Amino acid sequence: MSTTIEIKPDNLRLAWLKADDNGKLVLETLFGSELVKSDREPKEWVKTFGDVCMAAGVDEDDYALDGDDCHYNVGMCLRRLKLIAQVFNGDWRPSIANTGQPKYYPWFDIIKDEAAAGGFRLSYHGYDFVFSFTYLGARPYFKDADTAIHVGKLFIQEYEQLLRWEDKTFEI
Repeated sequence: MSTTIEIKPDNLRLAWLKADDNGKLVLETLFGSELVKSDREPKEWVKTFGDVCMAAGVDEDDYALDGDDCHYNVGMCLRRLKLIAQVFNGDWRPSIANTGQPKYYPWFDIIKDEAAAGGFRLSYHGYDFVFSFTYLGARPYFKDADTAIHVGKLFIQEYEQLLRWEDKTFEI
């Protein structure tokens, strides 16, 4: 008796990301390392913070927000955004000392916008050589403008939570 099992490549990659070293070796042996270790850009498959954690090989519970502690949430949002940047940037790392290295980041406006929850929306991306045009000077940078815009749209709630930290009634 022969049984055929269909495994989607995305599910195979997620299984590999969740597996321990022995599990990864088994998956690579059965399916080939080139299929398991896909070189696909995160923009193609990372859609949630859970996907970010899988791609980084970390436990999502270690990045959980506390609904009652806005100060804790600010620090956790920054940790989450740094992890997001790490996943989407791949091997690229920003060098703060290198003013000739282009660095990109999402730029947001807090405005009265009926279409945007809480009046928060992605305005445009920023590009920074020497100084910042934002009052939030320390932030995760991205390797290119497209990635900064993509992350800004996909994870807008992370940025909104970070910037609205003083509002204890704010909910995600």
